[in-house]
Amino acid sequence: MIKDFKWGKMDGQWKIVNVPIGEGMVDFKNYFKILKGYGLKPPTSLHLEYPLGGVEKGRKEITIDKKVVFDAMKKDLNAIQEFWKEA
Repeated sequence: MIKDFKWGKMDGQWKIVNVPIGEGMVDFKNYFKILKGYGLKPPTSLHLEYPLGGVEKGRKEITIDKKVVFDAMKKDLNAIQEFWKEA
């Protein structure tokens, strides 16, 4: 499973905030470098768990344009592919 996050203060407490790939704290380049160093190419599942009009919760009816969702998916996929290439 691939996703990104950062810490954010919500209701006075620090909590995990899911964000698009490359906007959080996960060091994908070094993580992928380690995987490549061991010759691993594991299957991955890209998770978009940041706010996307309800899609992130599996809702059938969403509150944003489908193009916004597809653009977010494409952006995250491209970011992961680029991090892999750079590692």
